[in-house]
Amino acid sequence: MSVVGNDPRAAAADLHRLALLSIQTHSQCESDYDEAYTNLQSSFSSTSKTAYMDAINKVIDCHNGFRRNGPIATSPIDADDMKVFKLSEIFLLAVDRLIP
Repeated sequence: MSVVGNDPRAAAADLHRLALLSIQTHSQCESDYDEAYTNLQSSFSSTSKTAYMDAINKVIDCHNGFRRNGPIATSPIDADDMKVFKLSEIFLLAVDRLIP
């Protein structure tokens, strides 16, 4: 229930509807992560800070998707989000040193 607990439709939903809400939330994260991956590939090949930040913003969109529409819920992939954020810091520090 924590995955869809912040969705206002969850309170009155039956088990079938809860499953659909969960799938929709996870599908949005999958889409966000796919776009993030594409942006990361672009940023590595062109050393583009803008493309890299676009990728990070997609991860943030996924992370925040569990915080919308009501009580704050924790993303089931929160640990993965945090790993991406930490790697982002490392990458941006490296790029800042390479590109004045």
